[in-house]
Amino acid sequence: MSTWTVSFIAIVVLWCKPWRGWPRTVLIYLGIWWIDLLAYTWTTWGLRHSILWGGTYSEPYEAAINLGIKGWVFQAFVLISCTALAIALAVRIHMTAPGRKTEQPQPSQNKDTSRR
Repeated sequence: MSTWTVSFIAIVVLWCKPWRGWPRTVLIYLGIWWIDLLAYTWTTWGLRHSILWGGTYSEPYEAAINLGIKGWVFQAFVLISCTALAIALAVRIHMTAPGRKTEQPQPSQNKDTSRR
């Protein structure tokens, strides 16, 4: 859950300001750390933590079970929250991509003529 939390915070910080340069790169890399929790959770479906190697034991899932959270609730939380984080990160990366023009609000063309 710690990597998921780092990812969540990084994505929130990315949304707070249109970062440029190395801070943006670091935040994007931190933003994809949600993959770690997802990878540990898919071991509950019989897959390995890593595709070619890795364990078949899910510490976050077991901890949730031991805390009294139903397994399917934890799995649903992981799937929904990781999907939401992936979408939020992808949208923000697209919105702030270098070279992408952002629309600036134009000054109003209507002049207030009621005061004379």
